[in-house]
Amino acid sequence: SMWSPRAVRIARPRYQPSSTSRGSSPPSLAELGFPALHPGQLHVDAGRRRFTVLCCGRRWGKTEYVLHWLCAHEDGALGGWPVAYVAPTYDMVTEVYASLVDRLAPLITRQVEGHRIELSTGGIIDLWSMSNGGDRMRGRRYRRLAADECALVVDLVAVWERVMRPTPVDYRGEALFASTPRRGGGFQRLYETEGE
Repeated sequence: SMWSPRAVRIARPRYQPSSTSRGSSPPSLAELGFPALHPGQLHVDAGRRRFTVLCCGRRWGKTEYVLHWLCAHEDGALGGWPVAYVAPTYDMVTEVYASLVDRLAPLITRQVEGHRIELSTGGIIDLWSMSNGGDRMRGRRYRRLAADECALVVDLVAVWERVMRPTPVDYRGEALFASTPRRGGGFQRLYETEGE
């Protein structure tokens, strides 16, 4: 459609490596065009646990926070770790993939269209649709796993326990569930047991 993520883009300053930056640490998220976290996001970031459930209204910036968290230097893709972004539909994954490719372009060494981004830091970002119950994620290992708008995932608790939960085990990794409030279903159950 004419409103596809590629048709509507926000101009962001693009990181340009200088001759002095080659061989040094990767650029900051701000240099790559990630917006600064707002006070609410900083509060969530400071209070994170191994499994965090984030329930926020529309326009709070959940997806931006999720991407910031996945790419962060210490335990994210810029730090050389494998991470995964999951969303309920392929269309959501495609939009996020385009945004990440745009921002991380100077660091990308290899990409599989719509699915995987490999960075010069050694980090890997896999992107998955949960429309098939997440079965293609089986057997993967991640340091961080983020489920965006996961209240829309059918049978979320079963998918978490059966497919997603084993993926961060090897690295004693973290998981972040972010969604807009929705009564009933798996997201509410996760929020009541793990959320804030």
